[in-house]
Amino acid sequence: MMQQRTWNVLLTVLLASRLAGQGFSENNFVRYTTAEGMSHNTVTAIEQDSIGYIWAATFSGLNRFNGTRFVQFHSNSDSLSLAAEDMAGMTWLDDHRLAIFTSGLHIVDTRTNTASNIFIPYHDKRYQWKFNTVMTAKGDSEGNVFLVTRSGFYHYDKNHRLVFRFDYYKEAEVPFTHFYFGNTFGRDLYEFDKNRLIIIGADGLYLYDKTKKELRKMTAADSPVMADFLNYPHAFYSFFQPRPGCLFILKSDRDTLVYVDLVKNRKVNSILPFKRLADEFHYRSKLIAIDDTTLYITGQFAGFYKMRFSLETGSVELNPRIYFTFYLCYDILKDKDNTVWVATNNGLFHQDPTRSQVQVTSLPTFITDSAPNARVNDIKIIGENIYVATYGVSGLLLFDRRTFQFNKLFTYENSQPSSAFVNCLMALDNTSLLLGTGGPMYRFNIATHHFTQIVPEKWEDGDWTNSFFKTRAGNIWTSCEQVYCYDPHVGQFRLQPGELHTRILRTNSFAEDAEGNIWLAGQGLCRYNMSLGKADRLIDSFPYIKMPQISIGPMLADNQNNLWFGVYNNGLTCYNIEKRSFRHFTREDGLPANNITALILIGDRLWMAGNSNVACMDLRTFNIVRFGKEDGFPDMPIVTGAKFYYDSAAQQLYLGFSSVIARFNPFEILQKKKPPKLFVENLAFGEKDNFLPEGRITTSWRNNDARITIGSIDFTDLNSQGFAYRILSDKAAVPWQQLGDQPLFSVSGLSPGLHRIQVKVFSLNNQWPEQIKEMSVVVLPPFWKTDWFIILISLLVLVCLYFFIRWRTNVARKKEMEKTHIEKLKADDYKNQFELEQITNYFSSSLANKKTEDEVLWDVAANLIGRMNYVDCIIYMWNKDKTKMVQKAAYGPKGKPELISEQIFEVVPGEGLVGHAVQTRQPVIVTDTRRDSRYRVDDAFRLSEICVPIIHNDELLGILDSEHHLPNYFSERDVKILTTIGTLISNKLKQIESEQSLEVKREELANINEQLAEARLSALQAQMNPHFVFNALNSIKRMILDGDSEKASRYLSKFALMIRMTLNHSKDIFVTLDENIEYLKAYLEMEQLRFDDSFSYTIFTGPNIDAGETIFPSLMIQPLVENAIWHGLLPARHEKRIIIRFTQCDNMITCLIEDNGIGIRESEKLKQMNGAIHHSLGLENLKKRIKIMNEKYDTNCALEIVDLKDVEKNKKGTRVTLQFNIINT
Repeated sequence: MMQQRTWNVLLTVLLASRLAGQGFSENNFVRYTTAEGMSHNTVTAIEQDSIGYIWAATFSGLNRFNGTRFVQFHSNSDSLSLAAEDMAGMTWLDDHRLAIFTSGLHIVDTRTNTASNIFIPYHDKRYQWKFNTVMTAKGDSEGNVFLVTRSGFYHYDKNHRLVFRFDYYKEAEVPFTHFYFGNTFGRDLYEFDKNRLIIIGADGLYLYDKTKKELRKMTAADSPVMADFLNYPHAFYSFFQPRPGCLFILKSDRDTLVYVDLVKNRKVNSILPFKRLADEFHYRSKLIAIDDTTLYITGQFAGFYKMRFSLETGSVELNPRIYFTFYLCYDILKDKDNTVWVATNNGLFHQDPTRSQVQVTSLPTFITDSAPNARVNDIKIIGENIYVATYGVSGLLLFDRRTFQFNKLFTYENSQPSSAFVNCLMALDNTSLLLGTGGPMYRFNIATHHFTQIVPEKWEDGDWTNSFFKTRAGNIWTSCEQVYCYDPHVGQFRLQPGELHTRILRTNSFAEDAEGNIWLAGQGLCRYNMSLGKADRLIDSFPYIKMPQISIGPMLADNQNNLWFGVYNNGLTCYNIEKRSFRHFTREDGLPANNITALILIGDRLWMAGNSNVACMDLRTFNIVRFGKEDGFPDMPIVTGAKFYYDSAAQQLYLGFSSVIARFNPFEILQKKKPPKLFVENLAFGEKDNFLPEGRITTSWRNNDARITIGSIDFTDLNSQGFAYRILSDKAAVPWQQLGDQPLFSVSGLSPGLHRIQVKVFSLNNQWPEQIKEMSVVVLPPFWKTDWFIILISLLVLVCLYFFIRWRTNVARKKEMEKTHIEKLKADDYKNQFELEQITNYFSSSLANKKTEDEVLWDVAANLIGRMNYVDCIIYMWNKDKTKMVQKAAYGPKGKPELISEQIFEVVPGEGLVGHAVQTRQPVIVTDTRRDSRYRVDDAFRLSEICVPIIHNDELLGILDSEHHLPNYFSERDVKILTTIGTLISNKLKQIESEQSLEVKREELANINEQLAEARLSALQAQMNPHFVFNALNSIKRMILDGDSEKASRYLSKFALMIRMTLNHSKDIFVTLDENIEYLKAYLEMEQLRFDDSFSYTIFTGPNIDAGETIFPSLMIQPLVENAIWHGLLPARHEKRIIIRFTQCDNMITCLIEDNGIGIRESEKLKQMNGAIHHSLGLENLKKRIKIMNEKYDTNCALEIVDLKDVEKNKKGTRVTLQFNIINT
């Protein structure tokens, strides 16, 4: 037994020596608690997902951590939230589904940030909770979920449907029994092989076949290597499975750990350095495989141990050193950066390798207790000793250079309280140090530890030493109430000229330039020229200084002959001695603070300190890198007076932080840190979240306000990340929008289309390169802006355009036909008028000398009807007793009197078409005689026939009958012509009857002529009105097509007024001048509305004109004004105006219309350039009216149109002059 104990001790020592190098210091861990945002300090399990997030299960909620921010998940009213706040454990079901053990199984999909719950159903809801205390769970590649709870074992498929159920307790036991079928959190379910699971139950080991869905007790035949452990729970074992295919089994009442290889069916026993394992490891213990050979096992009550596993032999070596002795450790994780996380009962710990780069030691407690304000001022190293000068201590503190621990305190006699601190140190040689105190200076002998007081020339009580500076020649410049220079060759302090002191008040620091001149810094800069032996340059003002105070603190000179110095509260200044130029740096440029307390130059890098941070500037690039507490530096202030010291032999840089000393390798700490992983964590549009969006994200134009969370995972550079974003544009460079340390931002009102959004994370301390991530967001346009809709609408527009063009073509064709028809009607009307004029002229000239009926009838037949293009015409008259109609004269086949006499053709009333006309006294037209039974053949059969009665004073005198061999030959025109001829015949015949009757007929004829002239004048007026209406309607149509409905409505109202006035004026040939002016104003206002007030007008009436009584032709001025606007003013580009003047001179009325448009010639050229020849129908009608008025009313009316350019070379426009005699009606 004694030999066994000796062996155990030797084995423990051996293992400890082999594994000692694998340990790690707890001081290199960062602790996270509720103060940092965690939901609870007791962390029961930790995992890391594929993105890099750390998930921590606690006694109160689930946490997700990215290095800077904890996101908490709690139980709430949402059915998909956690069922309970306390969590017993956590495991992966597959590569993205994280299962949390609570009251039921809570599953989080880490790829989509969605959650679900699995609850074991039970018919009595009062006891359902007893079935849902989840102890452990597993998943497989097919999506199945296997649960062990305190009540039994359960199998769910990928759709979370329960497919197998094993309730360990009977129905009657449920209300009264404490369930404990699964009794070890996270350790009751293991993989036996691909298709089978091992369940550690309350009464032994079970085996579950996943394919057959069968559960049974495990036997030795299932696995001979497990036969020794089938007596569980009678013999208690602790089972662990760090990876599939193997088990580690602790024999709790012994010192043995058994490795079981389930695949190779072998087991290996390893002796652990504990007599009884149950005293250290039990149900709380958890075995974690860090890699193939390194294992951690947590203790039952505190801490954890490290073990080494041999894959070849299966043996295990355990290091007896316990880590985290004061913490109950629930779980351990090695993350993707190969750093360790520890879940404890008092926070979450994370290993930070960067903290090992900075070593820290504190002043001994007896000093800080006696002098609470004690602080480190200066440090010097001689040999293996570190000498520290402090405030509040009358002496030197000695630290061991190797261990960085305090050794001893050397004190000097303090004759006055002000000397109870040491401001600065300087090595005089390898045997002594020079101390600058709050009182006299001392020389400290390193060998004898003896202090010797030094009193330089003119030293007075109350003087004290501020700083030392050693030149390249070895001289030591000293700043006191006076300025001294110590010469090591003679061992004396020489007093320097007083001007050095008075010029800058008191010297705070020194520097030596390339020429060996000494620069002194205080309230400004002063150069002491060593060659001249006097001060030759004073700088008492600097650019960029915010406050008049120019107190300079630390100062040094670099290899480029630049002075670097800190100006109180104004940052860092670089002064080029040769160029006398300045360069300024502040906190915005990366300085640790605007008040620099210490400077040191190491190679091309300038180290500086301020507040509680340290920074380094690369003098080649002026790039500044900052370091703080996240890099392992003390979270304490660096007080004024603290100084750097560089141990070049060990490459260690020292600096005091209040009562703490820090040292670090300035080259290693500058090595770039690994940048954080950057991604877009969440992109939300309205209520829709896109967690970890990839590729293009699509949203609608209605939901185009984005909320974006930038994801960044960095567990080392804590709270030193800055965020920014920008939306890229193809047109110009887009600046970054700074977000500070907040990774959230919103973008509102994204327009339809593709948007490239870049996010950036960068180091606020400039310790790693910035990282940029880009994502694309497509905002779908409204359907009316989509390509398919535009194409569809385009096609629809084309179809509509086609039908519109068709319609317009038909309308134009119809209008053209109507126009042609109108022209034809006009032509017919002119023809009718011409024919009527011919008839009138004929009767007024040819029949003047005809005295008998036969002369008249035969002359009409031969000379008049023949001119009317008739081929056959018979004139019937009553016989003497007026019982029948007989043929009296004819044109055509019967065009001779003898033929009528030979071929007598008589008609009684009602017989044939002629008889019908006699009977009805109405004209008869037959288009096709073959279809009319009333037709009677005379000399030949013909297809068309017309019969027009000759009536005079309601007395039927005869019939005009004409036939034609073509059908549909005769029309209403022929009725008018023949009616006119018949009328004139009847008049002529009656004229012949008596002279009195002839005079009456002549008067009637004169009246008819007058009516015809009035008809012509009215016809001309009627032509003017449609011309104006056509233009007005076109304008209304254009306004409607342009979408200006309001303007169209106003125009239409004025147009209605114009139409009413036009209709009123059309009834009269003459109206008053007032009415004419009112009509013109209505028209001009309408045209101003149509052309957006692009012209102005003036109407002037002479003082000698009585506008209410003066008669003026109606509708005659408006066409002239219309031409002036359309053809003169509209094409002009300058200010447009039209002037209308009415004047009277003697018996003559003059209307003058003058515009400043382009003129007649320019208008004609413009028409020719446009390829259109325009005939002004209005002017033509106007000229015809003037002609008729002159003929009928003797108005002596004249119209003159003049291009103003012909009158005056530089003048533009047109002048229209209308003159006529005063009209008396």
